[in-house]
Amino acid sequence: MTVLPDTLVVTGAKNRFTSRNMTSSGRPTAGLSLCQLNCRSLISRFSYIEQMILTEWKCQIVCLSETWLSPEIPDAFLSIPSFSLFRRDRPRGNHGGLIVYASSHLGLRRRNDLEDPDIECVILELSTHSSGRLLLYFCYRPPSYPPEIFFNHLSSALSKCPPSSLILMGDFNAKNRQWTSAQPNSAGNHLCALLEDFCLAQCVTEPTRYSADCQSSSTLDLLATNRPDLIGEILVSDPVSDHCRVTARLLASFRCPKRKSFLISDYNKADWIGLRAKLHETNLIDAIIDKPDVNSAWISWSSKFCEILRRFVPCKTVSLRPKNKVWMTSSLHKLSRQKMRLFRRAKTTGSETDWDKYKQCRNHCNAEFKRRKQEYVSDLHQDIRCEMHGSRRWWNKAKAYAKISAPTSRIPDLETGDGKIVRSDTEKAELLASFFSSQCSSRSSDEDVDPGAPYPLPENHPNFRFRLISEGEVLKILLHLPVNKSSGGHEITNKVLRETGLFIARLLIYLIFQS
Repeated sequence: MTVLPDTLVVTGAKNRFTSRNMTSSGRPTAGLSLCQLNCRSLISRFSYIEQMILTEWKCQIVCLSETWLSPEIPDAFLSIPSFSLFRRDRPRGNHGGLIVYASSHLGLRRRNDLEDPDIECVILELSTHSSGRLLLYFCYRPPSYPPEIFFNHLSSALSKCPPSSLILMGDFNAKNRQWTSAQPNSAGNHLCALLEDFCLAQCVTEPTRYSADCQSSSTLDLLATNRPDLIGEILVSDPVSDHCRVTARLLASFRCPKRKSFLISDYNKADWIGLRAKLHETNLIDAIIDKPDVNSAWISWSSKFCEILRRFVPCKTVSLRPKNKVWMTSSLHKLSRQKMRLFRRAKTTGSETDWDKYKQCRNHCNAEFKRRKQEYVSDLHQDIRCEMHGSRRWWNKAKAYAKISAPTSRIPDLETGDGKIVRSDTEKAELLASFFSSQCSSRSSDEDVDPGAPYPLPENHPNFRFRLISEGEVLKILLHLPVNKSSGGHEITNKVLRETGLFIARLLIYLIFQS
C-alpha cells in the first residue's frame, strides 16, 4: 500500500473561513482559483451562473457537471466573455455532461488523447511557472454506473497520463468515512483504492450536498491531487442546485493578463470656474499667429490649452471590469452575500433555526433573481414591439444580442510607381491623398508653379467662395455638443468644449480661417 505524503494538511472549517487569504465574502484573494459544481441543468441556471462567474466567484477555472446538454445546443449559446469553453455532452439521453470554463489568458490545452470514451471526463493541461505541467482531470460518475467498471476505466486512463502534477476532481457519487460521509458505499471503497494506487490525497472534508430539508448531507464532490502542497484553502460555498460549489486555490504561479487600465478626466472634481478664469487671462492667440500652416497652429494651440486643462481637471485611472447583467442590481448582490453568510452560520452551528433562515433567504434570492430577469425581458419585449420606434430598435437589439458589428476592412498594401511597397497607414493615407489631389488638378504636369498655390477653377465653372462664419455660430455649436461622444486622438472632449466654449470660440475661428 502506498503511503500518502506527510505534507498533506487540510485546514478545518473554522480556519478556512478566518484565513487571511480569504475575503469577507469567503472567496480566495490570491493565486489561481478553480471551482467545481454539480449544476443539474446548465440551461435553466445559465444566466445566474454566468453572472456569478463574472462578478462574485472570481474563479479562473469553473468545472460544471450534470449540464444536461445535448450536442444540438451550439457553443455560442453557452459562451461567457473572456472564458474558453470545453464541453463533453452525453451522446444519448438528456442527463450527465460536463463543461469547463477557463479564463482565456491561461492558455489551457485539451488532451483528447488521454480521455477515455467510456467515462464522462474532460482533461486539460496547464503550464505553470513554478511546478511545470499540471493536468486537470474532471469527471462525473452517474449513480447507475457500476463502480468497479467505472474505476477500472478511470485507473486505466490515469495510468496513461504523463508524469506531471495531477488534480482529479468531480462528482463520483462515492461515500466513505475518510471524507466524513456517514454512509459509505462500494463506490467509496473503489475510489479509496484508486487514490492509494496513484498516491492521491483527497482534500475535501466538508459536506457538498444537502437534502431538500437540509437535515442530511454527504460529501460527493471531491478533489484529489498528487501535489497537496499546491492546494491552498478549500472552501465549500452555499448550494446552487442541491450541490455546493467547491473552490480551491492553487499555490502556483501562472501567466496572468495585464489589467487594461485607462487614464480619464474626473469631471466631477473639475474646477470649471478656475479654468474659465485662467483662459480669460491667458492670451492663447499667440499660439496661433505666425504659424506657417493650420496644422502647426493647431498643435501649438491644443498643447497649450491641454497644459492649462490638466491644472484644473484632475485625472484618474480606471480598469475594465466585467459588466453586470442589466437585471443584476446592487440589491441582488447584497442578497446573494447575505445568503452566503447565513449558509456559513447554519453549517457552523447546525441549528434548525439557522437552517430555516438560510432556506428562506435562498428561496427569496432565487425568486428575486427570476423576477428581475423576467421584468427585464418583458420590458425589452414591449420596447421592441413599440410602433413609435419602428424596426430600427428591433434590429439594434438583434445585432447587440447576436454580437454583430459593422464590418471593418483594412486598406491592403499599396505599390508606388517605382515599385516600393507601402504598408503603414500613414504612408498609405499620404499616397492616396497625393493620388486623388493629382486627379483633381486642372494643371498639366509641365507647369512650373508653386505646389502650395490653390488650383484655378475651370473657365466654365461658376465662381464661388466660402461663407464666412461668425463667432456666435461657432459658440452655438460648442454649447450643444453631445457630451457622450469620443474625443478622438486629443484630450479635448466635448464636455470641455461646452464648458469653455465662450472663451475658445474666437480662437477656433482663427484656426478655421487658416485652413
